[in-house]
Amino acid sequence: MSALAAFQILPHDYYPISEAMAATPKSHMGRPHVMTKPTISKLRLAFLVGCSEREACIFAGIHRLTLYRYQDKNPDFCDQKQAWQTYLVLQARFNIAEAIRAGDVQSSWRYLRAKHPEEFGV
Repeated sequence: MSALAAFQILPHDYYPISEAMAATPKSHMGRPHVMTKPTISKLRLAFLVGCSEREACIFAGIHRLTLYRYQDKNPDFCDQKQAWQTYLVLQARFNIAEAIRAGDVQSSWRYLRAKHPEEFGV
């Protein structure tokens, strides 16, 4: 299996979405918690497709401060969020590498110009 084929499946989550991830209220009084399993799933999906934090929060229907407070209370979530945000960039890198391996000369030139502008720049 090529590296690209292996990477096309969704990335492994270091911090799997579970009921423990969602805040559990201590009583039934007060405002209900917003960071539920469906909300975290929406954030995950948004970050996997390259959304910014602002866009992901809009998609999930939460305020950015809610996300920041949740991250403060769950530091492992920050690592997972960064992994989700990096996924699309890594996928793009694999696509470019696969095109170069397939003999795409234009992709090869673009890559060389970007990586070594002093030698291959215009």
